[in-house]
Amino acid sequence: MNEYSFKIRRSYLLVSFLLNLIILFDSKPDDGLPGDISIVEFTTTTIRFNWTDIGNDMITGYEISIEPVAGGAPPPKFPIALTAPREFEFGNLDSCTEYLIKVYFLGTNPMLVRSRTQRTRK
Repeated sequence: MNEYSFKIRRSYLLVSFLLNLIILFDSKPDDGLPGDISIVEFTTTTIRFNWTDIGNDMITGYEISIEPVAGGAPPPKFPIALTAPREFEFGNLDSCTEYLIKVYFLGTNPMLVRSRTQRTRK
């Protein structure tokens, strides 16, 4: 997990920061945290993944996104119903490209977002 540090010079900044906070975890395989993202399979053009439940009754659904780590336009988010299986496959990807996969847990406050990177095969 990446570590970030920052300094807050005024206490009102802390309140504003906490109200607008989105928690972003950089998950690694089997790190044991709720919402783990696991790669099921990947090829030259697809990445299939799943994620674990976080055990929060406030969740109303999920949104997922994928984007090349190198950047580009903001990725679209795809809604996933709460009752749907927590597994998804992105296709039509570029080979040998590292992608950032995100799962947004809707209804959590602050919003919980888990992320993971995966490179497609060459």
